Amino acid sequence: GDWVCKCPSPWTGTATPLAAANCTLDECVADCPTCSKGTCTQAGQTCSDPNTGVHSLGDWRCTCALPGVGSATAKAAVCVCDECKEAQQVCAGAGQICFDANTDCSSMQDYACRCQDPFSGKATAAVATCTVDECKEKGATCTSVGQTCNDPDQAKLGDWECVCLPPSTGSAVGAPATCLLNECVVSCATCSNGTCTQVDQTCHDPDISASSTGDWICTCKPPAANNSATGRPAVCVCDECVADTVCAGANQTCYDANQTCNTPPDFVCQCEPPMIGTGAGVPAACTIDECELNSATCTSRNQECFDPNNSTNGDWECRCVAPSVGSATAQAAVCVYDECVLQCATCANTTCSDAGQVCEDMDTSPSSTSNWVCKCPPPSNHSATAKVAVCDHDECKDASKARKCTESCVAGTLDCGQMCYDPNPTTASMDDWKCVCPPPSTGAQVSGPVVHCEHDECTEHNATCTAAGQTCHDPNLQTLHDWTCVCAAPGSGSATARPARCLLDECQVQGCATCANTTCSAVGQTCTDPDPVATSTSDWVCECPPPSTHQATAKPAMCEKDECKEPLNNCSANCVTPGTPDCMQTCYDPNTAADSLGDWTCSCPPPMTGTATAQVATCTVDECTEHNATCTAAGQTCKDPDTAKLGDWECVCPPPAVGAAMAQAATCVLDECVADCATCSMNTCEDAGQTCKD
Repeated sequence: GDWVCKCPSPWTGTATPLAAANCTLDECVADCPTCSKGTCTQAGQTCSDPNTGVHSLGDWRCTCALPGVGSATAKAAVCVCDECKEAQQVCAGAGQICFDANTDCSSMQDYACRCQDPFSGKATAAVATCTVDECKEKGATCTSVGQTCNDPDQAKLGDWECVCLPPSTGSAVGAPATCLLNECVVSCATCSNGTCTQVDQTCHDPDISASSTGDWICTCKPPAANNSATGRPAVCVCDECVADTVCAGANQTCYDANQTCNTPPDFVCQCEPPMIGTGAGVPAACTIDECELNSATCTSRNQECFDPNNSTNGDWECRCVAPSVGSATAQAAVCVYDECVLQCATCANTTCSDAGQVCEDMDTSPSSTSNWVCKCPPPSNHSATAKVAVCDHDECKDASKARKCTESCVAGTLDCGQMCYDPNPTTASMDDWKCVCPPPSTGAQVSGPVVHCEHDECTEHNATCTAAGQTCHDPNLQTLHDWTCVCAAPGSGSATARPARCLLDECQVQGCATCANTTCSAVGQTCTDPDPVATSTSDWVCECPPPSTHQATAKPAMCEKDECKEPLNNCSANCVTPGTPDCMQTCYDPNTAADSLGDWTCSCPPPMTGTATAQVATCTVDECTEHNATCTAAGQTCKDPDTAKLGDWECVCPPPAVGAAMAQAATCVLDECVADCATCSMNTCEDAGQTCKD
């Protein structure tokens, strides 16, 4: 009665006499198959067994050590260390969001503070520096008006601004800027760029808004007149006479010819009319021109007034206007207008002298023009007004000149009978006489005889030749009656003083439209022109070579040649036994034209078939075509073992029967002891040790 129950290892429990013990098993401490065996501690975690009862095994748990969070049953836990649980206040205090990208407990101090929209920026384990480029959102407000957007402090909101593009200036916060462009100050395509200052002028831009360009003004500086110009230098005028006292003190007029500024003093003092005179920078020494008072005396007579010395009185004079000549002091002149001496539009100039004549002006007063006269030299007394006179002088009346035209005469030639001729028998035209050939010859020679007088007889006889379609030709222009008519190509022939008889052998001449050219020879035929007169065309004939006698006019002849008549073209060349097919083949030439050669054929005699071109045919015949019915009527098959022979067809018995007969039905035999058939013994007897007999 003293027995006790003890818990078996690894269980533990208090032994209780005469009763079962209360056994427990802490799987985190004990060593058993289901125990933790240090799994949690090795992972730096805490092990706990929520139920140590005997029947609760494998329920131990690993719990993560702080700040890790997580637990797992019967295995190490996956610990999560979200640093933002503690660091949240760090980020939130700056209005930022905390984010831990890696919550693995081995990854610490990697949380980040992130800026909230619209700001951007982040920092690891610290408050972020937040920025925002407001131009990303507001930039279109500026660019739509041709400006740029600028955010000067991206840590602030509401400070973005629109900035004018150079060379314009100006900016505005939160709105488009009012852009200014002083074109006198900045440098740009439309700006002055020093244009005014380079010429010592002032520049002014009346409207400095950026939309107003090219309106800058250059203005002259004193003492120049207050001139100005837009977009270019002004034309500055410095009139020295404005402040003049020198000329005014002498009762003279001041004149500044060059009013360009920045030039040395160049004003001039001028005397008051009728006095004349000038002084450069000083009063003028004044004199008087007497023509101012007396010019009417001259001009009333179409003359000019001239005062040779303004310091002398009474020396003015009237001078005739060229080409008239003459002058007079203090009175009108008597003008002389000699058109034979002067050079002018109405004057003779050299008209008379060039013709060897004398010029005389009948009235030399200026009012009398074009009345000059050309007079012929003696003995001619002809004259003409305002032109060359026609003076009589026929050079052929000089016997020595007329004799020269006959000195070179050679009897029987056209050179004889030359005549002297003066085409212009006046003194104005000398040495123009000529010797002229007698008709119908042509030719002339000035101041001497014609070397050879010529006459082209074709000028009068050309129609005779052309009427016959021929050409006229004069081989020697110095003789008469030798003109010829020459046949036109391709014809040939000529005749003197009449139309020629033209020949045209159309077989010999090459290249004419109606000629044979190579038409006949190209096909091996002979060309003949039966009438070689030029008027007879297209009558040439092509003739076939022997034995053919065919011919054709103006085209190749159709020559016949039956090749079957040639000894070598033998369709019976293979003939051995007369009466056999090889001895009975027929020769046929389908086209006997001379240009169709090598087309003859050999044909086999019926009932055999077969043809061959230019050689003996191979003849065959299947005799079963004709005799098949004889065999089929006896239930047999017709067979022709050699289609090149006749009379060898045979009837053959159908299997399993055997037998054949040439040219008739066969007698068929069926030995059922030997053959293989449905009714045959098929070794029935032999299998029983017996002999079979049919």
